Amino acid sequence: MPLKWLNTFYGMNYVWIVRKIVIKKTPKISSLFTFVIHTLCALKKKQLNILFLFVLAFSFWQCASSEKSGLLGQVYHNTTAQYNAYYLGSERLTAAEAKLTTATIDDYNQILTFFPSTDTSITSPFRPEMEEVIKKASFAIKKHPKSRWTGDSYILVGKARYYMGDYDEAIRTFRFVNTGTKKDQVRFRSQVWLMRCFIAQRDFESADAVSDLLKKVRLNKNNAVHLFLNRADYYLLQKDTSLAITNLKLAIPIMRNKDYQARARFILAQLYQKTNNNKQAYEVYSKILKKNPPYELGFHSKLNLGQVTELSDPNDKARIEKYYTKLLKDSKNVDFRDKIYYEMAQFALKQKQYEPALDNLKKSTKASGNEIQKAYSYLLAGKIYYENLQKFSLAAAYYDSAVQVMPPNSVEYLAASERRDILKEFSTHFTTIQTQDSLQALARLDSASLNKRINAILEMAAKKAQQAQQDQQRQQNNGGQPRSPFNLIPGQNGQTNRPGGFNTNSGGTWYFDNPTSVARARAEFTQRWGNRQLQDNWRVSDKEASAVAQNPNNLIGIDSTGVSPDSATAINPKAARQDLLQNIPIGAERMKASNNQVEEAMFSLAGIYQQQLNEPTRAAETYEKLLQRFPATKHKSEVYYSLYLINHEQKNERAKTYADLVKREFPGSKYAKLIDQPDYLQQVSANNQKARQLYDSAFVNYHREQYPVAITLINQVQKQYPDSELSDRAAFLQVLITGRTQKPAVFKTAVRQFMEQYPSSTLLPKAEEILTSFEAYESGQLSEAEFNKTHPKKTIEPFAPEAQAVAEQTEEPPVSTEAEVQPNRRRRPRKEVVPEVTSEPSDPEITNDSTATDPVAVAQEPVADQDTTQADQQQESSVEPASNTPKPETSPAGTVSSPTTTAAPVAAAPVYATNLALPHVVVIAYPKTHPAFKNVYTKMINYNAKYNQIDKLSIDSATFSGATNILVIKEFGTGKKAVNYATKQKAPQSPLSKIRGIEFTTFAISSENLPILLKEGKLEDYLTFYKNNYF
Repeated sequence: MPLKWLNTFYGMNYVWIVRKIVIKKTPKISSLFTFVIHTLCALKKKQLNILFLFVLAFSFWQCASSEKSGLLGQVYHNTTAQYNAYYLGSERLTAAEAKLTTATIDDYNQILTFFPSTDTSITSPFRPEMEEVIKKASFAIKKHPKSRWTGDSYILVGKARYYMGDYDEAIRTFRFVNTGTKKDQVRFRSQVWLMRCFIAQRDFESADAVSDLLKKVRLNKNNAVHLFLNRADYYLLQKDTSLAITNLKLAIPIMRNKDYQARARFILAQLYQKTNNNKQAYEVYSKILKKNPPYELGFHSKLNLGQVTELSDPNDKARIEKYYTKLLKDSKNVDFRDKIYYEMAQFALKQKQYEPALDNLKKSTKASGNEIQKAYSYLLAGKIYYENLQKFSLAAAYYDSAVQVMPPNSVEYLAASERRDILKEFSTHFTTIQTQDSLQALARLDSASLNKRINAILEMAAKKAQQAQQDQQRQQNNGGQPRSPFNLIPGQNGQTNRPGGFNTNSGGTWYFDNPTSVARARAEFTQRWGNRQLQDNWRVSDKEASAVAQNPNNLIGIDSTGVSPDSATAINPKAARQDLLQNIPIGAERMKASNNQVEEAMFSLAGIYQQQLNEPTRAAETYEKLLQRFPATKHKSEVYYSLYLINHEQKNERAKTYADLVKREFPGSKYAKLIDQPDYLQQVSANNQKARQLYDSAFVNYHREQYPVAITLINQVQKQYPDSELSDRAAFLQVLITGRTQKPAVFKTAVRQFMEQYPSSTLLPKAEEILTSFEAYESGQLSEAEFNKTHPKKTIEPFAPEAQAVAEQTEEPPVSTEAEVQPNRRRRPRKEVVPEVTSEPSDPEITNDSTATDPVAVAQEPVADQDTTQADQQQESSVEPASNTPKPETSPAGTVSSPTTTAAPVAAAPVYATNLALPHVVVIAYPKTHPAFKNVYTKMINYNAKYNQIDKLSIDSATFSGATNILVIKEFGTGKKAVNYATKQKAPQSPLSKIRGIEFTTFAISSENLPILLKEGKLEDYLTFYKNNYF
């Protein structure tokens, strides 16, 4: 066979090719090659077979070594790597991605995401498969390192680590591919995946840098699709819908997989629908249905078509309703009936048909086996009751039910939970107003009319109690079906509180297995009886009367749904009459108390409208009603100012009217100052910060017994910042110094003056304690040693939690400049150097490090236990106070006739501790007066809002020294995160990168070291420590 093949191929074809093509340029080589071919053809069959086997063995020997780079070796390694290890790993990853996509439950009430979920609760079952992918890809890398598929194998490793949630290792792998491969499209693919990793980490700055880098290159279709989808995901997280639409429109035409294309189109249609572009949304949904999409996606496309259909004439409404009815009848849609009813409710709500909408929501929850869909039905019901029907108690109940069944990681969970809490408070105030108005109306009736009205109320209550008993009996007969919030709607469908109108779970369910029913019952119990401890005989008559008196939200214990909370027990007419009569505000004093409740409830209600629910129109209406009903209200100045703000934001001319009222009736109030000086709060914050620095210096000198210096600083605080938040603390510190330097009578007088001047100070109990102990010492009840224990020198701290809480309420909270005296420290011997902190460059692609570490090789090395390492670092960086440092002997104030003249101790050099596990902040120190830093505070706030939303950073500003200001950006969980943030300020996205030719410093510092730096004020010392220990 070999002889025949050679004779056929070489003799007839190749020799002709050599003669016709090669002989003209290289006649000698051509002749030699022709001679070899003829010689081979002249060999006998046995000899030729032996030669063929020898050549074949030699070829395999050449290919066997992974280091051989000859032609045969390259072909062997490329083929084996591609069709063996890489192929198996790629197929394994594709199968795992398909399973992960199936395991991800889509929430069609929200904008879908294109990529599978990376939530560890979903991806953890697939971790063994991802590890197998890494194993296969690593085999290809090790056995065939010089093949053309090494870069692709590394990308498989990076993808697997991404799906495992190990983003740092995935980023390191993709960076290694970016610098270690010569294939352009493989490099570009690694950059696309690098961008996805940054997006998953919410590192938007780095993701933006990669996106900008890829704008400069030409991508193949596969890489381009993934880039456009990454950008769409990035802009959705940035809430930039228009750019997300633009990138989806670029990706869809070049997508090959029709199912992925249908999903991308669905997301595009959702975005059109969200931006009220119903016409474009209708076109995209229709196009999806024409392409035979997956059933679930096609079903929701059909549903959404009804929402975006233009209703140009009355017949369209009937057509859409018929369309929904057809979907309900389709047997294939049995599992989606809850969603169909929900969409029907949405459609009815658009027509302002609230009762049909609520009826459809009731059917939705009844048909629902999907807890997420059930939560959305409750949410929409709560929205209808709050916004449209203004039944706030029911709205609060529905929001509470939604939170009970909604997963905590849901997009709507936090908003629903917040709205529930707000509406609970809102409902309390609203019910207070209604109840007190009803009671006052009864109080104005004559005796005959009052008795007649009370009889009517008791008769109605008795009927409802009887109905509730029947409902409870019917519920027990039906298998104990739990009550749903929808069954608490009075008059729904012509019936009152139909029990067990539907069962949210199929079959009979025990009442206490339903968290919604239990939560509702708990709320009803609290509303009726108040917060009770678990004890016997809790419902005695005196406690019942007390609960009604403290919480008269209901006249006789009937809740907002018309059901008695104690529905199983018939109402005692005599006791109920007595309770009702006790709550009626008969008499001037009781009427005044009732009006006070209404006044406070109306003021609180308006504040909730304005500040929490963001409804300025309703807030203004409530404020104006408050002024009309209570013209002399004690909240008048704040009400005027709130009405000024509301009208000013709405550019209403009435803003000037309320501004004039504030200035005329309350000329010296803070509200008048805020109208004339909109930055008044910032000025107050700045003054508090300066006063705090002076106060801290005074405290340090007091602690060192340098009383004259401390008194000078306190006088400066009181003179320059008389209205600061630390005025009482400065005055109290002055009292303590008086006790150390003056006679007892002077000290007692100073304490009493402080108590009279600051009756609401948080330091008042300490002042009373000192005064009491001093009087006991004078009377001989306390010895000198006991007296010294009752008021030691360090009675107060430089910063109290109360003062810090007040500081945090300002618009720009000042940085804590704590200057507490630290004990002398000495560092324990270190066993090993601090681990190097590796920072992520802002531009993840631009690097030419040819010696980049192989991520696969590093992954195989043992890693030290993180907890143990952190513990060792904490132990090594711990400090000890200097021993043998006795406190100076002090005598009671009665024996002190002159200030102590002991020389102040020499301050020890600041010693900073290294602990990367502690929370850190980033400090920017810059020249105070340079114009380049004029708006740096605002610029950094905008920068963090765009690139660091997930970190929820805040910024404080302060004066560090005479010529230097600082910005403190806080707070980062670890030192590594803070160093990474500081390093990124060199990137083009940072506003600091545009400041050139000016010396300023950006560095990270721990929460433990920051007070030391602020106290000592020696920036160079810390920067030296920072460079030696953080890099």
